[in-house]
Amino acid sequence: MSTRRIPRPAMVAAVVLVVVVALAGSWSRVEAAFSATVINAGNVFGAAGPSGTGALYAFGDTGDTQMVPTRADDTSSWTSVASGDHYTCGIRTGGGLWCWGHGYGAGQLGVGDYNPRLLPTRVGTAAWSQVTAGAAHTCGIQTDGTLWCWGDGAQGKLGQGTTSNANVPKQVTTPAAGGWASVSAGNLFTCATRTDGSLYCFGRNASGEAGIGSTVTPQSTPVQVAGTDWASISLGYQHACGLRTDKSLYCWGDGGSGRLGIGTTANATSPTLVAGSWEQVSLGTDHSCAVKTGGSLWCWGVGGSGRLGTGSTSGSTTPARVGTGSSWVRVSGARVSTCAMQTDTSIWCWGNNTYGQLGLGDTTDRSVPFQVGSDPTWNGISPGPISYQSCATRTAGTLWCWGDTQAVHFTPYPVDAVTTWNSSAANDKYACGTRTDRSLWCWGRNNSGRLGLGDTVDRYTPARVGSASMWLQVTAGAYHACAVGTDTTLWCWGDNGNGQLGIGSTTSATAPAQVQYPATTGWTSVSAGNQFTCATRTDGSMYCFGRNLSGETGKGGATTTREVTPVPVVAPAAGGWATVSLGYQHACALTTDGSLYCWGDGGNGRLGVNSTTTFSSPQKVGSSVWQAVGLGTDHSCAVRDVGSLWCWGAGGSGRLGNGSTGNVTLPAQIGTATSWRSVSGGATHTCGTQAFGTVWCWGGNAYGQLGLGESVTTQMTPARLTGHAGRPVVSGPGASASLLTVSS
Repeated sequence: MSTRRIPRPAMVAAVVLVVVVALAGSWSRVEAAFSATVINAGNVFGAAGPSGTGALYAFGDTGDTQMVPTRADDTSSWTSVASGDHYTCGIRTGGGLWCWGHGYGAGQLGVGDYNPRLLPTRVGTAAWSQVTAGAAHTCGIQTDGTLWCWGDGAQGKLGQGTTSNANVPKQVTTPAAGGWASVSAGNLFTCATRTDGSLYCFGRNASGEAGIGSTVTPQSTPVQVAGTDWASISLGYQHACGLRTDKSLYCWGDGGSGRLGIGTTANATSPTLVAGSWEQVSLGTDHSCAVKTGGSLWCWGVGGSGRLGTGSTSGSTTPARVGTGSSWVRVSGARVSTCAMQTDTSIWCWGNNTYGQLGLGDTTDRSVPFQVGSDPTWNGISPGPISYQSCATRTAGTLWCWGDTQAVHFTPYPVDAVTTWNSSAANDKYACGTRTDRSLWCWGRNNSGRLGLGDTVDRYTPARVGSASMWLQVTAGAYHACAVGTDTTLWCWGDNGNGQLGIGSTTSATAPAQVQYPATTGWTSVSAGNQFTCATRTDGSMYCFGRNLSGETGKGGATTTREVTPVPVVAPAAGGWATVSLGYQHACALTTDGSLYCWGDGGNGRLGVNSTTTFSSPQKVGSSVWQAVGLGTDHSCAVRDVGSLWCWGAGGSGRLGNGSTGNVTLPAQIGTATSWRSVSGGATHTCGTQAFGTVWCWGGNAYGQLGLGESVTTQMTPARLTGHAGRPVVSGPGASASLLTVSS
């Protein structure tokens, strides 16, 4: 994947979605579930590829800039993973490091900015051997033995001699550039071992976290911990434990609740021996667990929610045995829970389960180990001492997470490995999609509750909207979304400042709210624009609602500020309305007889009627018969019944595909091909599909929204995306998103 980091101006975005369905080894025609629209989209998602059914691809501004189509569900090559506070990093075969989740303004994803990432995004081009995630900082060791840290720099935990943040990896050069063996990140401090057996710590030391015999804080450059035979290190919130080569275990730092395992709750500023012979150790926020030689498992510290696994919620100041088994090989402590793996590679979890972080399918706490699933093919697990989630790799190289990943998953969830997507819509840093079981899922930034999940919390993996399995089609506007159910009901949610939800008020909704007028049922399709919405009905009528300052609702007569309940669009002379597509402040719709009408803001000639005038009622575009239409922010494109493609409106960046950047006020044919099947406009670009499902894009490529690679800045005529075919390609007006039909 090639990436390029570019500042994203507000209200500008680029999105491309591609969904592909393969049936019996060949492509078959799948009708578009809805006619398109996404305004101000900064994200690009898609499902495509002749080798998969409903797999997800992304290109363009997904938070990062994906310059070529990148499969989000290519999960068969993960070797290790680390979880921080609502973010995750993992290493793939070959050493590539990838991070995703929340950026929290600290840059802990290491990708050059402070934005969240919905999809795994590669951190530079180097090869890595290990990664560790703290609360808001990350560290890793490259295959050449160098140590690098990034993210929140408070207390000097990046080891740079300062407390500044870093949004890209910064090398730790004290005591030497190379020679690092392992690293662990805590809340505000970091420790790492070296190949000569020495151990160094840096960052917060108010509780003795640095292990140097004092509480002088902070330590912004690495300081050596006594001893030269350290084998491994694990950090909690404010305490640390390390194993030596003779299998002795030492702990230090905050001793609250007995988390050091030495029979007291006092702090220790130097490593203090924990009796026993030990093989592996891992710390949670305020508890510790370790595997003894012989395979028994022991935990100590805070016992709340049963996190020690002893059948009790009581704490312990000395190691307490977990059950009677002796087949444990690895343990991982999380914030308030614990998971461990046995010799048969099965995974077991216990403790707090508020966010489903035990992976058992519910939110019930457990005070003894319970097996996660029934398939013992796990390779390793790493909840992370600060996180409410767990992630683990399987022996096949797939990556699975559960708990609070921003979306709450109560059972292990493959990272973007879903292949049952049916339709999708995207906008500015969020997306929604329906699956083949008719469930609806949304993810991304949750401004104004536009994800429909009942809150305004961002989600960085798909989260299910309610429990209904009835969704036929979904559309994403700038800050609101709407969907039609299989029972012909219409629902909208998100921002409602101009009545774009159609519920009779300007009150926003964080969960789907039903549109009641003119009837509760009878809806067939819906399209969301910037601050307005239009939907068709079974009787051929169409209703619009929301902003109407530019005549967006198509009701005719004088414009109004807004329409908070659906108003009928002026009916065409003959035939009923079939489909509708919305741009930023204009709309176009097809009638049942194939006529095309446009209305609303006429700037740049986007209505195709040889004028730049605004019209509050539908205006017929030429006399041709049309089969598909897709709108961008300020341009329009449509496919005629003979398969030719025509575009008009603003021509900047070559978005019309006619080889020019000039505006056009009447439909202009694009090339000579007569095999076009669908088209969708974006902020400054356009994509379409031709026969056999081939995908073509043109226009601006600042965010990689054309999927043609970094070398292309603008594409003046349609260019094919090699290796991709299918239904639909989704981009969108004002920021993109249109669903398109592809045929074989």
